[in-house]
Amino acid sequence: MSRETGVPAPARREGEARVSPHIVGLAPSIMDVVARLSKNRLRRCLDLVGARPGEWRRIDAASSRLLMREVLGVDPGQVLVGGDTLLPPDVAIRPGSTVANALTVMPSRADLRRSFVSTVGTRDGRLDPLSEAFRSAMAAVGIEHHAVPVTGDNPVVFVLSGHDDAERALAMFPGVADDLVEFDLDGLAPTLLLVDVYNLGHHPFGRYLDRVVTGRRHQVVLSLGNHTVLTGDRADQVRRYLDEGFLTGLCGNTLEYAALYGDVGAAADRVRAALDRVEDKVPYALVTMGADGMGVAWNGRRERVAAVPLLDEEIVNTSGAGDAAAGIFAFGIASGNPPPETLRQAALAATSALRRF
Repeated sequence: MSRETGVPAPARREGEARVSPHIVGLAPSIMDVVARLSKNRLRRCLDLVGARPGEWRRIDAASSRLLMREVLGVDPGQVLVGGDTLLPPDVAIRPGSTVANALTVMPSRADLRRSFVSTVGTRDGRLDPLSEAFRSAMAAVGIEHHAVPVTGDNPVVFVLSGHDDAERALAMFPGVADDLVEFDLDGLAPTLLLVDVYNLGHHPFGRYLDRVVTGRRHQVVLSLGNHTVLTGDRADQVRRYLDEGFLTGLCGNTLEYAALYGDVGAAADRVRAALDRVEDKVPYALVTMGADGMGVAWNGRRERVAAVPLLDEEIVNTSGAGDAAAGIFAFGIASGNPPPETLRQAALAATSALRRF
């Protein structure tokens, strides 16, 4: 058994045969629209939603449509139906949730089953273009998408930056992101569930995730999402999950751990301090620290690995590296891989994410 969860632990002991894991992600079917724009076009986009560089802004459906048209330069439906060939050269549209990204970086192997559960927006019984794009992207990398149709729009996040300025502006239209209220997870028989702190909260999906985590029927790995959301009730909720032994795994960077436990941020060795804080609360913990590498606590064992060296000009995208590391971490737990191998692969996956636009 795994600590106090009451269900069999996913990892094998050394010398045991490898298991055939089934990793299931629970998250919204977010599509990211990532764009590098000229200074004037970036300013027009920011003006459309009343945002400033560096801000995170929640927007409505009308603003989302205006922003999409401004970024793409054509009707969004034409681009999404026509495929990537119609995208402007400095624009990419891809699945954007931490959980979807984490599943995507896991190795494509015959003995690994990956599934993603989410709501999808529909109109008149048909998937909206972004919902269809999300389903196609999942299928292209061998991930089973268990879609729950809901009348409305698919969620979308805009990640915008200038050609000569790495500072980003982000805007999110949530659409049907928070509308999942129930799903038969037992029918999928997951080895491991992967969820993200972003999706906790006082809304239907957040309440459903809380029932999943506290139900003790499945092993759960929780990604800490972003330090800016680890405040108030959400931070208290995560600490409760840890204190009461609801989680199998926890992953995040030192800023996120410091948001939960303030003394981590003041420590000389913040990776070690973060692991010290949670090692007796969760069997598996991953702590990342950018260029300073990452470390794990793995059923009482600790390992550290340095980051893969990169030149500044090699880094084209600073988002997604943590998602990639989280994916390999969850895969390592579910597959029973040894921690040194898991850490090495997580560092390589994070480096690849930094190089990808």
